[in-house]
Amino acid sequence: MILLWKKCFSVKLYSKPIVDCTCTTLETNAKYLQRFRTCARRHLFHSSTEFPADSYESLLVGRQELDAIFRPKKVTLVVGDIPNDRKLHTLWNNLQAGVNLFNLEATSLGPSERFENVLTNSFKRMESLKGPIDLAVIATHLSEVQSVLHNLAKRETKACLLSSLITWDKLTTKETQSLFREIAAVASQHHIRLIGSDSLGILNCRLGLNISSSLSQDYLPGQVALLSQSGSLICSLLDWSVKERFGFSGVADVGTMLDVDWADLIHYFGNDSHTHSILIYAESIGNVRRFLSAAREVAVSKPIMLIKPYKLHISSKIVSTRPTSGKGAIPKELKGPLDLLTFDENAVLDEVFRRSGVLRVASVNDLFLTARVLAHQPRPLGSRLTIISNAGGPGYLAADQLIAGGGQLSSLSTQVSSKIQKVLPSHLPTTNPIDLSGNASANDYREVLEACLENAETDGALVILTPHTMTQGTETAHVLASISKQWRERHKPLLTSFMGGKELMEAQEILRNAQIPNFAFSDTAASIWNYLWRYNEYLQSLYEVPDSGLSEVAYWKESQRTAEAMLRSIQKEGRSLMTEVESKKLLQIYQIPVVDTRVAKEEEDAVEIAKELGFPVVLKLHSETIIHKSEVGGVKLNLTSSEAVKHAFRSIRESCGRLRGRQHFQGVVIYRMIDKPRDTHEVMLGSVIDSQAGPVIQFGTGGSLVHVYEDFAIALPPLNSHLARQMMSRTKIYGALVAARKTLGMDTRKIEEIVERFSRMVTEQASFVKACEINPIIVGPKTVVVADARVWLHEVSKHSLQLTSTPAIRPYPSEYVFSWPGDSMGTPPFLIRPIRPEDVHRFKRFMQMILRLKGSGNDMSDSQILMTATLPEYVPIEVFEKLSHDNRWKDITLQRLIERVVSICHADYSTSLTLVAETMDAESGEMEFHGFASLCLGKGTKEEGIISLVMRENTILANELLKRLVVIAKQEKLSKITFLFHQKEVAFEKLCEKIGFHIEKQGSQLYRATKVCTTETNKENLSA
Repeated sequence: MILLWKKCFSVKLYSKPIVDCTCTTLETNAKYLQRFRTCARRHLFHSSTEFPADSYESLLVGRQELDAIFRPKKVTLVVGDIPNDRKLHTLWNNLQAGVNLFNLEATSLGPSERFENVLTNSFKRMESLKGPIDLAVIATHLSEVQSVLHNLAKRETKACLLSSLITWDKLTTKETQSLFREIAAVASQHHIRLIGSDSLGILNCRLGLNISSSLSQDYLPGQVALLSQSGSLICSLLDWSVKERFGFSGVADVGTMLDVDWADLIHYFGNDSHTHSILIYAESIGNVRRFLSAAREVAVSKPIMLIKPYKLHISSKIVSTRPTSGKGAIPKELKGPLDLLTFDENAVLDEVFRRSGVLRVASVNDLFLTARVLAHQPRPLGSRLTIISNAGGPGYLAADQLIAGGGQLSSLSTQVSSKIQKVLPSHLPTTNPIDLSGNASANDYREVLEACLENAETDGALVILTPHTMTQGTETAHVLASISKQWRERHKPLLTSFMGGKELMEAQEILRNAQIPNFAFSDTAASIWNYLWRYNEYLQSLYEVPDSGLSEVAYWKESQRTAEAMLRSIQKEGRSLMTEVESKKLLQIYQIPVVDTRVAKEEEDAVEIAKELGFPVVLKLHSETIIHKSEVGGVKLNLTSSEAVKHAFRSIRESCGRLRGRQHFQGVVIYRMIDKPRDTHEVMLGSVIDSQAGPVIQFGTGGSLVHVYEDFAIALPPLNSHLARQMMSRTKIYGALVAARKTLGMDTRKIEEIVERFSRMVTEQASFVKACEINPIIVGPKTVVVADARVWLHEVSKHSLQLTSTPAIRPYPSEYVFSWPGDSMGTPPFLIRPIRPEDVHRFKRFMQMILRLKGSGNDMSDSQILMTATLPEYVPIEVFEKLSHDNRWKDITLQRLIERVVSICHADYSTSLTLVAETMDAESGEMEFHGFASLCLGKGTKEEGIISLVMRENTILANELLKRLVVIAKQEKLSKITFLFHQKEVAFEKLCEKIGFHIEKQGSQLYRATKVCTTETNKENLSA
């Protein structure tokens, strides 16, 4: 084994193992490798550049709170009433092996004699422990954990690992759950982060940190974080990784997620420069909103892949204080009235993963194979794959697997086909899969690959090779290695399946060294390809941020107020079921076309309305209490005369009175019978509220056979036309509509508009609307109209307790967009607005300019660049004071800057909000950024209300941005806002005084500005 050490960017030291050796070599040099790593870790540990908290880069990145778990400087083991067995010995041995990384001590809650032979040298009594303690590892009976936390809090403990050694024998399930909630409450009270309970432990493979009770080997460092809810799976995968020479940056068993959950760990490893991808095994998601918010922010820059058992709704192991999504998305009391199809937790979670950019895979094997491919190959821009093989069978198997998984075989243009024809034997066709025959040479592969590279219809290639007598395996591998760079530059992945053993070992090693993924079987390669293009599709959807459109903000606000007034009026009457007429009126407010529907309370009125509308007409029971009108004879169709209308009116009134009582009859609903020719389709649209994900929209085949076809797809609002089309495209009925568009001129864009407007209604009225069903929507070549609709409202006394009505994804906050007219001093007009995902490139240019100016060593005056410290409260002030004001940007690498920019642009608007100030550049004629200001909205977190601000040249504009953030903080009901600035940036002091911030000295070089937000001015006019 050879280790190559490089110094990068003059401040970072890292290890890069050259792992092209055999397992025998690893075993032979194990003792030398261990000595070398030990020395290296000591050097790393004592290097100030090893810990991001010691450089301004970490302050820019933030969210390093979990360093207490993954980079502890002091660890304490607390043991109590547990067996003195092999697991405890393993845990202690692992902790002792890390004494070069942290200070170690141990204490016992009971008689110390039981553990003296185990806890040697570092044993202390609880009262003798001194703080601060970064990480406490607790191994005792569950009933003792609360008192342990109280004691540790007195010693300034930052985090605790509730290990799998904790016992809860003699406790009932109810008692155990109660204790878990109490433990979580105590930890929250003392601001102690908990990982677990029932956690196997954590690893930081890069540092050699091993805090676990079952893992004892020295694992390879890598660039993949492994997060799991199964300790046994971690043990198996780590043992496998040694054999396969697969490295990890960090490993964590989250256990029951009493506190630290997926969102915390995704944020942490998302900000870790040594982690390039995140793998998750989940049995429960826990807080769906936090998961979705964290994943959307991180997934754009780092792949997140997840495997979750599909049929496991509630794991017997999971006992969480946080609510979990229920088995059914449709509330129990609505399953009868609604014709909507029921869907379980997995359907909602699949949509959560899709909208958050998380790739869900079907097996553990797929998890690691996909991770390896994404580590070395670009994401494909589409699903079209070209298959090149020297055997027909493997190529056909790959094609079958590709199509079954939703992928496509790429078309070959005439020009490409002519080039390939020169290589192929005359009897073989130039079709995809391309069969080169068993006599194919390495040069044949080269010519075909080069031709396919130029094919615009190709998004990637799979090269299959089987060993024949004439096969040139090694030479073909060299050819692929030589042209793989060209494919990467075109963003086209190159996958291989050299299907063989001994005869192809050398060729497979060449591919491995060239970082070209090779699969044992061709159908496996096709399966992984389907993951790749689908993952890219998920990431592209992250750039879709639905909003009202800046020109329509005023109109939609008026619509929202009108709808709210109507719904509030109905709720005050004590009704939760809206009538058909009321339901259609709500849809009309949001410009959803409905059939002209009127109410007649008397027989004569019904006849007059029918004449106005024109025969034939439909009569339905008008009732505020009866849902299924057909069950009481309340539907009469195709009435062609006045006499027919009179007879239908009497029949409905008599039938309703006989079956339900006369008081339930409030008249009839009348509308013109819709002509439905053969080329007309019926679709349905609806929404329900999931207990965790909030409103969920459903689209599919409608009409009376909705439950027969069971053709539907779901999506999380808000939706724009692109996202609406994506949801619709997952149904069979949409395929029929697209076909009708081509043959009959049917306008599918009108359906997209209806779905988009319905999404807006569901999002804006989520606090009122509990469920809505539109069935059917009549879709024809000349018309798209709603024929029937029903809406259920929350019961005022119950909805806030039972269901989460707020959408899981917050729409673009158009209310915070405004124009600043400039001033008399010559400052040009600016548009100040929340940042959007598509702003990544412009934001990157702005930050690169700031980085260039700050890192150049030039004497920059305060009037040219203003910058707050962006320092979370939990980072010690002393850390920042070690850095000089002028040089603190020099340690920031371009890659870390880009990652941070991407993170800011994709941040969830419910957790953080960044305002950008942009104006037209006089030279380029393009809009350019001149500054930004961020405000953390993470309510209940230590980052709540923290402001970050970077400005170029304009103090007046900085003042406007800060004032806007103050107003936004009040609108968002934050308790206070705060930021730090350096004593050299004196301009901030004047700004703060104008806006009403309280300033106090922090250390020797910093000032903290704080403003308490009152509710008096919460309704300030944001457009002023």
